[in-house]
Amino acid sequence: MDWDAGRVSAVGMESAQASDARQGASPAALQRRLLAFLRGFRVGPLFYYREQLLANARRSHWFVTVNLSHVAAFDQELQDLLLKSPKEQLPLLENAAKEMLTQLLVSSQDAGAPDSSTSGISSSNLPDIQAILTSDQAPVALRHVHSQEINRLVKVPGIVISATRVRTKCVSATLKCRNCGHTKRVAVAGTGGVSIPRICDRNREEDNGVTPGKCAPKTLGIEIDEEGAGRAKATFSPAEEEKFHEMARDPKLYEKLATSIAPSIYGDYTVNIKKAIACLLAGGSRKRLPDGMILRGDINVLLLGDPSTAKSQFLKFTEKIAPVGVYTSGKGSSAAGLTASVIRDSKGEFYLEGGAMVLADGGVVCIDEFDKMRESDRVAIHEAMEQQTISIAKAGITTILNSRASVLAAANPVFGRYDDMRSASENIDLMSTILSRFDMIFIVRDIQDDARDRQMAAHVVRMHTNALASAAGKPSASENASSGGEFEPWLLKKFITYCRTRCAPRLSVGAAQALQDFYVGVRDDVRRTQGGETTIPVTVRQLEALVRIAESLAKMHLLNEATREHVQEAIRLFSVSTMNAAKDGGTQGLFGGFHEKAQEVEQSINRTLRIGTRVETSALYSRLEAQGYNPNAIQRAIRAMVQKGSLRQLSQYKFVSRVK
Repeated sequence: MDWDAGRVSAVGMESAQASDARQGASPAALQRRLLAFLRGFRVGPLFYYREQLLANARRSHWFVTVNLSHVAAFDQELQDLLLKSPKEQLPLLENAAKEMLTQLLVSSQDAGAPDSSTSGISSSNLPDIQAILTSDQAPVALRHVHSQEINRLVKVPGIVISATRVRTKCVSATLKCRNCGHTKRVAVAGTGGVSIPRICDRNREEDNGVTPGKCAPKTLGIEIDEEGAGRAKATFSPAEEEKFHEMARDPKLYEKLATSIAPSIYGDYTVNIKKAIACLLAGGSRKRLPDGMILRGDINVLLLGDPSTAKSQFLKFTEKIAPVGVYTSGKGSSAAGLTASVIRDSKGEFYLEGGAMVLADGGVVCIDEFDKMRESDRVAIHEAMEQQTISIAKAGITTILNSRASVLAAANPVFGRYDDMRSASENIDLMSTILSRFDMIFIVRDIQDDARDRQMAAHVVRMHTNALASAAGKPSASENASSGGEFEPWLLKKFITYCRTRCAPRLSVGAAQALQDFYVGVRDDVRRTQGGETTIPVTVRQLEALVRIAESLAKMHLLNEATREHVQEAIRLFSVSTMNAAKDGGTQGLFGGFHEKAQEVEQSINRTLRIGTRVETSALYSRLEAQGYNPNAIQRAIRAMVQKGSLRQLSQYKFVSRVK
């Protein structure tokens, strides 16, 4: 019988591959691999991160921006580690960056002829280097972030809605024990405070020795600070780009885009509105002049007309397919809500919070019930619509915010419906200063026509029938024919984003000459027909609008130049919108001072009539006409004051009484 029978002996031995893997996963080995990446990664002949670190050090900027795609190209495993365990890997990356910068400075000094730009930097007392990670991968929607992504790096889309003042942040705290005087230095990660231990963790002498395995887990946080304004770039797959270029080569793309915008809205009057919204979504080209002045490229459109003409539906659909869309109602919007506000937080400090125009930077702001806004609130967006900036000087905060957004607004006439018996100046209760900032103004009317009404009724009933069939789970044969567009909304949104980010066309020589000829010809016609009194149907601001519309048409086809054909379509769109609105009852209502004259009449009435007094309407007219006021302006002012409740008409409009 053997002495070791029934016993099993085992020796813990590992293979050479397992040993190498274990050593490669140690912090020291990982830091060496990160150092090798920073030292050896090239873009062409250039050592990318060496040069970046030296360039930042010359400007006393102690950070390095690392692109994860570069890490993946160098070592895929390193990128996976950074994504899966950033708390452990980021400090190693920052230590490797500091070590490499130290080596670069030492080697530069040992060479005997140090660079003059780095001669003042000492390698002995370098500050810590901060690592900033960037990624070209597509962002993940917040609703798709699950629990398995906790403690991992995830790229999500978002908008910065507020900014506070710079605050001091504790990055390291020194703790001292009251009993034994032991001090301990604790690093404070993240934006929270430091957790103070309840007992001293000093290794004191124990009766039975130190128990093996006494170690405290160390938790590290990640915080990335980036100076200046930034915007994540949209990423597209090669298949998507090929699809977009195929769409751009289609000669009928312009018409297909127009039919894809709000396809459920039907009517002949909607064709040009849809084309204008397509131009608004594509936008023109933003330009910076040699003197630093910036010319806006975003297009503003106003829809003004009768109720039940689907103005709000146009706004809702545009907000849905725009790259960045913000919808608001004029009645519930204040000047601060549209621009920016300064708010005091719970600690008593002021911080800046952006409004709708700021949040929609790079997209579209849809403002419904534009005529219901208070005049003071409408004035607040003048700067945002033309200069595309918002200047803030409140509570000691002085800054300028970007609002590079298009404005799509909808409004109703003064009397609820558009009155054909009155001029445009009487139907539109908006200042000329705000109207001139719109590139296209559409007068939308509900025209009573038997054939048109029958077609509209059939379309509405068919649309409701299809909706009921879809809700019941039954297929509808006429569903696509009645409300389907050429492109799906998600594809339309992606294509618009691609056009806005990849293309910035300019006018060709022939297109520029065609615009000049049109502008000069219209101005000459005005001078000849009105004897020199220019009611300004086309100003320089409207000429710039034509340029933007032509550029947007070229951008839809991903062209670098806008041709004469684009200019001709831009002139046609401008003529059926703004020019038609201006000619309908006189252009003074849109671009003249008629609104200001009516306000002067109101002020004169307030000075003439005291509260509680009444006067004959004819006598009031005669008195105001003697002061040089136009009868139309007097009628407009009296009607506006009656609507405001300042005046009351008595005895079948024979007398007027001032109430307030």
